[in-house]
Amino acid sequence: MTVSFPRTTVGAVAVAVVAMSVVYGLTQVGLPSDERKRRLDERRVEDLREIARAVDLHWTRHGSLPASLHELSDATVRDVALNDPERGESYEYRARAAATFELCGSFATDWSAPSAEVFWTHTIGRHCFDLEVREVQRQDADKDGSPVIPRARR
Repeated sequence: MTVSFPRTTVGAVAVAVVAMSVVYGLTQVGLPSDERKRRLDERRVEDLREIARAVDLHWTRHGSLPASLHELSDATVRDVALNDPERGESYEYRARAAATFELCGSFATDWSAPSAEVFWTHTIGRHCFDLEVREVQRQDADKDGSPVIPRARR
C-alpha cells in the first residue's frame, strides 16, 4: 500500500526545512548587519595602527610628537586614513608625555575576546589606546633614503 501526501503537505514541509536552515545559518554566521559592523571595526583598528606608524615616522624625522593628526598629512603618510570609515569623523589623537600618545575611535562591536591582537581589544563605544612612540629604523628606507613606516605594530 502506498501512502500519498497531498502536495500542500510536502510544500509546507519543504518551506519549514528551508526556514529552519536559514535561521540556523543566521545563528552560526550572524546577521549581515553584524558582519558589516565587525568589518568596519577591523578597518578602524587598521586605521589606528597606520596612524600609530605615521606618528612613529614623524617622531623619527622630527624628534617630537606631532601636535595634531593634520601634521601627518605629508607625502609620507598620504595613504593613512585619518577619518572613521563610516561616520567620516576624525580619529582622536593626543600627545601625552615626551614619547607617549593616545589614539581614540568609536567602535560598533565588542572585540575583547582573547586573540593575537590583545593590545587592540575594545568594547562597544569610544575607546582609547595608549601608545609609546617607536623610532623607525633607518635601514628601512624608501628609494629617496627616507625611513618608511614599518609593517608590524604591537
